[in-house]
Amino acid sequence: MADGELRFAGVVEVYNSSSRPNVIREYRFWGRTSTGEWQPMESEQFHETNQQTDEHDHSNVTPLVLAPYSGTGARVAALSRQFTSPAELRIRVEVEDLFGRTYRVEVTARA
Repeated sequence: MADGELRFAGVVEVYNSSSRPNVIREYRFWGRTSTGEWQPMESEQFHETNQQTDEHDHSNVTPLVLAPYSGTGARVAALSRQFTSPAELRIRVEVEDLFGRTYRVEVTARA
């Protein structure tokens, strides 16, 4: 948490079990409030550079191409000003593919 913003970052595994290629074209995120409601979080493509190692991290990459019968780890990140700094937070990650189908996973983020 910095400047009143809570940042979620992680990696979700995505798979294409089809015989044709597919693409992730959009990411959406929600955080669960203490009252149990799902609040949308802001997301966009994030590019970060580690100043000490000059390594580059890219999150929410679109399009993310998935070859037939393949999988990869997709780096994801989202921001919100709606949450205080909880010890853990439920996050819902949703991706939309080239054909408009959506896939969702819920994770627990820990500080």
